[in-house]
Amino acid sequence: MKILSIGDNAADCYKDKNIFFPGGSAVNTIISCKRNGIEDCGYLGVFGNDFAAEHIEYVLKKEGIHIERCRKIYAKSAHPQIVLKEEGAFSFICSPRQTSQHLVKLKLIDEDIEYIKNFDIIHCGFFSNIEEALVNLKPLGKISFDFAFMTDFNYVESVCPFIDYAFFSASHLNEKEQLLLIEKCHALGVEIVGLTLGREGSLFSHEGKLYTQSIKPSKAIDTMGAGDGFIGCFLSTYPKTRDMEAALEKASEYAAKICENHGAFGYPKEIYEGLLD
Repeated sequence: MKILSIGDNAADCYKDKNIFFPGGSAVNTIISCKRNGIEDCGYLGVFGNDFAAEHIEYVLKKEGIHIERCRKIYAKSAHPQIVLKEEGAFSFICSPRQTSQHLVKLKLIDEDIEYIKNFDIIHCGFFSNIEEALVNLKPLGKISFDFAFMTDFNYVESVCPFIDYAFFSASHLNEKEQLLLIEKCHALGVEIVGLTLGREGSLFSHEGKLYTQSIKPSKAIDTMGAGDGFIGCFLSTYPKTRDMEAALEKASEYAAKICENHGAFGYPKEIYEGLLD
């Protein structure tokens, strides 16, 4: 099985520790796919031309991720500041909008489409800024989409007809709203809908059959990347086994381990002069 992740990359900055980690939802997810047994993993995105981008590229290559179709522009990498709270929870202070993730949108050309055809699963999401291309991606393989906290029905209706797997961070929804969201996604053609619910675990549905999964014990210090890791592990497991309960169990265990370290998957670097400007 081959998985491609399309979308964002970033330097997650922990100002109080004077370090940054490679990150971005699309990058975090594909690293998790690779670390959970998928040998052929690719990333397609837009890099800046600063040291942070060089470090992110280095890490992706070191982890064995294919990046040959990525773009590079003259701009700084996205550099959100991460503020840790109790029990590893965090908040973002968004980076300025004049970064590589904000200035340009990834435009897929014919050569990209031919490349993407080589993959079985194509993962993207709200931060990928690629919604307009979903109609062209749909025929190429299974489409996985991370909505993050975007549960607005208008947005959901614009995306779901083109995807197979829908993932949401839905701890802000009550039980009735969760079930309504799942029903809505299935009605629009989505095969699997997954809601991660923070301390309440996760709620998944395969064509209307519901599955619940509790969180695993963890000495959590930083939940950064845990949701992306959960998705990456699930995508690496379920399509091969078709065992929903086992896939959710494994994904929950993997996410718990991520929470025991700072950053989404390691590789810290000292914050250098000018990164946070």
